Amino acid sequence: MDGKSRTSKGGCDRPAVGLYDEIADPLASESSQKIDDLPPVGIFRANDDHIVEKRIHPLLEKAVLRRLEPRLKGKGKEIKHVRFVTALWPEAIQLMYRKDSGIQTLADFKDKKIAVGPAAGGGVFYMPIIMKEYNGMTFDDFEPQYLGYGDSVQALQNGLIAACYLAAGLPTSAVAQMYAGQVPVGMIEFSDEEIGRIVAAAPFFTKVVIPEETYPKQKNPLQTVAIKCSLICDQDVSEDLVYNMLNAYYVKHLEEAQKQHGSLRFVTLEESVKGLTGAPLHPGAVRFYKEKGLSLPDYLIPPEMK
Repeated sequence: MDGKSRTSKGGCDRPAVGLYDEIADPLASESSQKIDDLPPVGIFRANDDHIVEKRIHPLLEKAVLRRLEPRLKGKGKEIKHVRFVTALWPEAIQLMYRKDSGIQTLADFKDKKIAVGPAAGGGVFYMPIIMKEYNGMTFDDFEPQYLGYGDSVQALQNGLIAACYLAAGLPTSAVAQMYAGQVPVGMIEFSDEEIGRIVAAAPFFTKVVIPEETYPKQKNPLQTVAIKCSLICDQDVSEDLVYNMLNAYYVKHLEEAQKQHGSLRFVTLEESVKGLTGAPLHPGAVRFYKEKGLSLPDYLIPPEMK
């Protein structure tokens, strides 16, 4: 790692590597283990079943485990053995629009061409939830365009669409490209009341405030919703290992990790259990957070500790 803060392209593979370096390397060193010998703890994609196969690989996991559940049930598997270790960086929902489109709020999407991401992407899953809780809108209220992030940027800049859905760790390279371009753009913001309704309906969402100057020409903070990436593990991983992993990151290596990628600035002890839903914490994580004075909701306490 060179210490430079990086942007995200649409996933969080780079911050995942930075996090893995800051947790796994020192943990392995302190315990005289090789990284490859560590138990199945990793960062996984929500639509991937690597956790069931108990592989160690720095992939990505959203905190929305219920997206994973239907795939596993179809294979005769369940996710009962999955435990959260910590919430990580937020993948912010960034709804970008052309300022000459007449859009100022989500309601202004009506009858316009809006890029919602690929047909099987996160936008198709998350946007309907957000729109329903915002004002009851659906995809029938506008013309959805199923474009990837790169194509969405080009289409918006060329005037082929009025707005687009982008979700990634902060700062997001596609959003930075839009702000830096010649076409004036803005981002849909949500009030605390609107975010409250969205989170009440789908607890895997959380509020995030994008600091001013995160992007070129961005002079004010921007408030939106996000989905937390998360670190998960198998329930059979030892309590001491999970506890020591969290201690290695939050107590010993947090400052170094936050220098590796802009997204890791949002990984803090205060945010460590926010936005987690669909599985409980690992007992080692419960012990660590309670020692640090965090209040844990009952649904995050694993059944083996009740």
